[in-house]
Amino acid sequence: MAGEIDEPVAVRPYDPSWPERFARERTRLADALGPLARGIEHIGSTAVPGLDAKPVVDVLGVDGPLDGPPALAAVEALG
Repeated sequence: MAGEIDEPVAVRPYDPSWPERFARERTRLADALGPLARGIEHIGSTAVPGLDAKPVVDVLGVDGPLDGPPALAAVEALG
């Protein structure tokens, strides 16, 4: 299938620092987005205490569109 990624998936034991990593990212996003940041949630396997997971902290913007030009520019500015 075109576009398939053939890379190994690294699942790690639960890391108690994942919630703290999310909290730092949430603060950065909330500061950058201002009133556009009506909801920022930690999702995925790293959000489940005790669950082994890929060490990627997934973040979801909720309660409003975060895909418009102002939001995109604010997030891109974070690097």
